[in-house]
Amino acid sequence: MKHLKLVPFVIVLLISGAYLLSIPDLPLDPLYDVLMKLRPRLEAPPDLVVIDTRGEAPDTLSSEDAVRVLKVLSAMQSRLAVFQTRVSLPDESQRFSSTDRQQLVQKEFSRIQNNISNLFDGIRLGSIRPQDTQRYVRDVNALVEESKNRLLLTITESGNTRALELEKARALFHQVILCDDLEWADTGASALEIWGGQAVYSKVDRDSDGILRRMYPVKELPNKTLLHAGMAVLMQSIGGDVKLNHSGMGLQLVTEHERYELPLDTQGRLLVHRPESYKSVPVSDLKTYLDQEKKLYEALKEMERAGYFINLDALQYPTTLYEYAQSLEQEAMENPLPDKVRQWREARHAFYISAAFFLQGPEEQKILAGYDKLLETEALQEGGKERIASLKELASQAFGWARKAHDELLVLHTRLESLLRDGYCVIGSTAGDADATVTLLSTILSRSFINPGRPLYLLLAGFAGLALLYIATFIFSPPWFFIFSIILAMISFLITAGLFVMTG
Repeated sequence: MKHLKLVPFVIVLLISGAYLLSIPDLPLDPLYDVLMKLRPRLEAPPDLVVIDTRGEAPDTLSSEDAVRVLKVLSAMQSRLAVFQTRVSLPDESQRFSSTDRQQLVQKEFSRIQNNISNLFDGIRLGSIRPQDTQRYVRDVNALVEESKNRLLLTITESGNTRALELEKARALFHQVILCDDLEWADTGASALEIWGGQAVYSKVDRDSDGILRRMYPVKELPNKTLLHAGMAVLMQSIGGDVKLNHSGMGLQLVTEHERYELPLDTQGRLLVHRPESYKSVPVSDLKTYLDQEKKLYEALKEMERAGYFINLDALQYPTTLYEYAQSLEQEAMENPLPDKVRQWREARHAFYISAAFFLQGPEEQKILAGYDKLLETEALQEGGKERIASLKELASQAFGWARKAHDELLVLHTRLESLLRDGYCVIGSTAGDADATVTLLSTILSRSFINPGRPLYLLLAGFAGLALLYIATFIFSPPWFFIFSIILAMISFLITAGLFVMTG
């Protein structure tokens, strides 16, 4: 009878042993997710921000939008950008139709007509002094030339032109990581050849329920080694000489001052711990930011044409400074030397200061006071007073519109600067691979590592538990043996769960 007691224990041991030895790694079930939530809260790196591309064309960013993103990151002095979304050029077949061309020409010539009308209205109504008319005529001629150039550029623009602009913007920002498994503007070359760093991959495999629980920090392929984008960002941010060494079932990341030991499962994957939240900003905000700058400039340009800059030094006109910054931007894109980039940023800063000084200073009151003096002139006819009152109202409206555009821009500028300045930027979807990059970086930098369970270790622990239960059959009666078994199972679970939550 004593030997018969051993039979069920042997059967359980054989069945569980056969199962555990047949799988390379332990499955991660819902209990794993529950215990993960009990682990200490994980904080994402404070200087990491995701530029969220959700809402764009499926997993794709146009080359034009990519250029705008890179310009904003350069202006905000971000440290690094990693593209985890495809960047595509426009379809060459999408050329301007005759209707599109007609609308474009009508729009530009309507703008020219408005500028000329404003000039003559200003002369007729007296808001432009006769000695200033020559300068305003030159301005109108320059605007006509600008319209012509815009028409030529827009109508003849091709995919090759946009590809060149994209490469110029990438050179302007300089610190850009591209992924080998994502398209970069139909170049035909690999991302590795383009950006010149370690080969990088972006796409990760999630579990069948869509949750990311483990991923490859490094993929070993027959002909090359691929770093995940998160590892590339980590190595770029650390700087200096970074070495990757495989040791047993782990991966060592060694620098002069730091050493990270990444425990991997048998397939080379790291169990990751996702942070509850991290910094992100929609990519549309970056595009809106540049549009808002242009909107403010256009409002100020109308005020310049109306003569509201009469009390300002011509070299300190906000519009002049904006145009100067734009010309420096083109120079920096053509030849992105540090001095040229610095001058471009300084010119942008000068534009912001000048616009704020003009719109928040005493200029509006001076202009309105001038109109009030004209209205008090006794010799002025009734019709003249109506025209002066109308001009005063137009001036007040112009300042109001420009001030509103400036306030909206300033709110956006302040928020973007707080997020992007000195930041490591991941351009991708927060519902996709960009989220995986944040998760990997957060896991490594916080050292919130989880040691993968080895089937052999679990088998040995199970053998010890079965041996203890077998011994208990000789000590306890059946009812007490049942109670002892329940207590032993609960104690084992609590100890295991506690160790997992506290240490991984």
